[in-house]
Amino acid sequence: MADRFRSIDTSDYAAIEVPADFGVPPRLEWIAISDLVIDEDYQRGITAQGRTNVRRIAAGFGWALFAPIVVAPADDQRFAIVDGQHRATAAKLAGLDRVPCAIIAVDRALQAKAFAGINGQVTRMQGVHLFHAAVAAGDPDAVRTAMVCKAAGVSIVRNPTQANQLKAGETNVATALTRAILRHGNEAAIAALKAIVGSRNGNAGMLSGTVILGAIAALAEAPHWIEDQAALARAFEQIDLKALQNKARVAAAGTPGATAIDRFKSLLTADLARRLPAQAEPVEAAPPRAAPRPVTSAPVPPPQPAVGPSRAETINGVVIELASGGEGVGYGGRFQMLSPHQAKLVRVLARAMPAPIDLNFIASKYWGAAVPAGAAEKLRAMTSNLKPLLANIGLELKEIRGVSLQLRESA
Repeated sequence: MADRFRSIDTSDYAAIEVPADFGVPPRLEWIAISDLVIDEDYQRGITAQGRTNVRRIAAGFGWALFAPIVVAPADDQRFAIVDGQHRATAAKLAGLDRVPCAIIAVDRALQAKAFAGINGQVTRMQGVHLFHAAVAAGDPDAVRTAMVCKAAGVSIVRNPTQANQLKAGETNVATALTRAILRHGNEAAIAALKAIVGSRNGNAGMLSGTVILGAIAALAEAPHWIEDQAALARAFEQIDLKALQNKARVAAAGTPGATAIDRFKSLLTADLARRLPAQAEPVEAAPPRAAPRPVTSAPVPPPQPAVGPSRAETINGVVIELASGGEGVGYGGRFQMLSPHQAKLVRVLARAMPAPIDLNFIASKYWGAAVPAGAAEKLRAMTSNLKPLLANIGLELKEIRGVSLQLRESA
């Protein structure tokens, strides 16, 4: 197993001349927040965004997430904050009265220099850095994005990389991709990413924000194109994404309020429409919900229909059986009878299992072109009845943040 740790190494740094005197080392103390002050001659005020950050820190306060405040003596009793006024304010908002501080022994002039040095000589955290940290921390949205990328054969680079240095399948887009997946769902995102990297020798360097987000939005609005992956791949093989991206950027620059992503989406949609079917076969709206049918649990094999042929398929280990004599779902050696509408919903959820899938996308797959008003609430009502039935066969149905559903094996 590879070691994920590395030591601090300066062997490849050029020699430098360091100061003869490093000054007095700081000392660590717990100081009352009431004894901390802000020197407005060099300290910045707390902006609207800063206030948002303060509230976020306070709402999720934990010592493991709190770095010591850097302070310097202001007078006999008080200490001026050199770095950390947002953290100190958040600590007070969280109800604390003391915080750990690193006290530096410098005069007022050096305090301002220290403020500039601490806040100016930092390596800015980029989106890809924050994304990989979020994945390591188990953030559900980041983990979902990582799963989507893995399914599509795409990797988010560890460090920002110039487009002309990106290999096929590599992208710098992390935060915006996560937002797009939350908005449009896993299936549209996977299909778009696969189509991009699966054509034109991988389209190296073309997994930009404009291309990725525009393609996901285009396919989310035309889910019938996703059904035939081979045809979609052939269509993308004929499209010069770089030329399309350049055209979108020029068009956006000349139109107030327009974005390159929106322009790219429109151009790609028009191009795909010339190469792919205009629409899927009509899908009838689901009829009104029938009265609940009796349900039973029994070991596999599932009961056979009395008459008529059965239609069964296995999706990510979930066996879905539709027959004239009954409808049901099997998993892990157990079988549960369901209503036709419940089985239809499970089929949609199983395709993304165990990743969450957006409620709007579920609605489009379940009702087709005739998505009713209040579709999300109808889905929630349906899942409330479905949850205990799926629990009988070891499956858990969970709503994520009010915007998506996740079907997974019970813990």
